[in-house]
Amino acid sequence: MARAELAWNTFSSAPAETLKATATPPPAPQGPAWQSEKAADTLAPEVALIVDELRQQQSDLDYEKRSLSMQLQAVPKDVPCPEITKQILELREQWMALGDEIRFVIANGQRPSEERPKEFDAEAYLSQLPNDRYQLSKLIENMNINVNYRWPQRMAQSKTEAKKAEYRLKIAKGERELDILRQYFKSIQ
Repeated sequence: MARAELAWNTFSSAPAETLKATATPPPAPQGPAWQSEKAADTLAPEVALIVDELRQQQSDLDYEKRSLSMQLQAVPKDVPCPEITKQILELREQWMALGDEIRFVIANGQRPSEERPKEFDAEAYLSQLPNDRYQLSKLIENMNINVNYRWPQRMAQSKTEAKKAEYRLKIAKGERELDILRQYFKSIQ
């Protein structure tokens, strides 16, 4: 109780300028908080529009999820309310799926439904490969595991379409790289 009285006395005896400074909220940041200046500069304009649209959808879902969470706080702890918690969890899943889609769009420049693999520069890939047969055999072995086992398994476990599309593109690119690796391995003596 003494601490509360001390805090009240300190607060009530503070000069008016101090009280004004603490009462005014900080200025709103310019532009969206989630977008750094570098990210806006590096994205193509059409990709930035898609990302902005998806982030707005994500923001709307987040607002709805927060309002449901506030309703949940008003419910007494001993009263079960599975309908509100189920809605919150569904909104969270949708929010996370949009996050996966945003990352996919940033990485690939398109939505997951528009899947078309980027042009693969075989010459550039070939130029970075080592000339040692042992190192090449290790690369082939690792790529084979990724393409035939690891990525398909992760694709099957993915819950969102964006993640599935990401792994489909990884598998397609990995198959092309694996073919180049095998051909190059055969050509080295």
